[in-house]
Amino acid sequence: MNKKVIISKKILNNNIEILKNEFKDTKIMGVLKSNAYGHGIIEMAEFLDDKVDMLGVSDCEEAKQINGKISKDIMILTPYFSEEIVDNKIIFTVDSIEKAEKLNKIAKVKGIIARMHLKVNTGLNRFGIDKDQISIFLDKVNKMQNVKLEGIFSHMAYNGVNNKKMALKQIDRFKEVKSYIEQISTDDYMYHLAASENAIDFEEARFDMVRIGNALYGPCQMKNVLPLKKIARCEIEVIDIVDRCKDNRIGYKGTCKLKEHSKVAILPFGFHDGYRVQKLNKAANIIELAKSGARLIRDSIMNSSQFYKDGIKLKQLGVENAQYTLIDVTNINIKIGDKITYKGPMFYINSNIDRVIEE
Repeated sequence: MNKKVIISKKILNNNIEILKNEFKDTKIMGVLKSNAYGHGIIEMAEFLDDKVDMLGVSDCEEAKQINGKISKDIMILTPYFSEEIVDNKIIFTVDSIEKAEKLNKIAKVKGIIARMHLKVNTGLNRFGIDKDQISIFLDKVNKMQNVKLEGIFSHMAYNGVNNKKMALKQIDRFKEVKSYIEQISTDDYMYHLAASENAIDFEEARFDMVRIGNALYGPCQMKNVLPLKKIARCEIEVIDIVDRCKDNRIGYKGTCKLKEHSKVAILPFGFHDGYRVQKLNKAANIIELAKSGARLIRDSIMNSSQFYKDGIKLKQLGVENAQYTLIDVTNINIKIGDKITYKGPMFYINSNIDRVIEE
């Protein structure tokens, strides 16, 4: 292929050590949702298998991709599951009596004890059982023969950067849930609440385990800055180089007018590959819309390109399109077949592009 995502083993190992030193004796779940945030779910699962305590995925399809390839337990973080995926290596999320009953029924047919964690709603208001339903839930689950409740968890809607007050309120709600369960039950459950940013910023949110996703792969939105580094880059082969005269307009809509005679590299890399698709997302509100607009204006004024050749930052010419992006390589020593490095986010990069872990 003329492009691939390259993951630095050295940087990834260093990020893991930084996080382990930060969390000390707290267990770590390595989160692999959304193709391991674009880094390759199978590649990352196999790499993290002996470095974390558990692996987390978003759904059954992701669980199927790595089940049987690793030794660690896999937890599906959303409360949906299918009969075919139920086995002893997978921990399921439930958030209602009905889902627990469904899991119990499937497990009974298979002759196994299915493992599960209860998701509690503490403010995200997406998945999760409400606190006032927990007692009834525990009472009914304790009578089920083919399921075992091993953990209690929730997920946070805020962090210390975007709304510290609300983040702390959610932590307090989860503490209340934990205290309440300990009053009505003698069972020893694993409690977990915080994902990357909140696990790093709020020590009181760590409980028995933290769920670490984007912090494994590089810097994230946190106040307590750790020296985490971006682990991946995308190498793209130049398929053509063309000369274009001064004052020519480049690309669709002619948005870029050349100020000098230029050498232009053509990269087979566009929306189809996941490049810049994030800028197509709709803003959630007028404030986000304004911020998005400001970023676009800034990007049009400054060279915000994330393409590099031998450490030199290159300028993108015109707007990217479905399959190609044009790069200014005037005065750069480059030929057809050479690689240009993209250092932008990997999250959206098409999963069909190979992921390779290198030293």
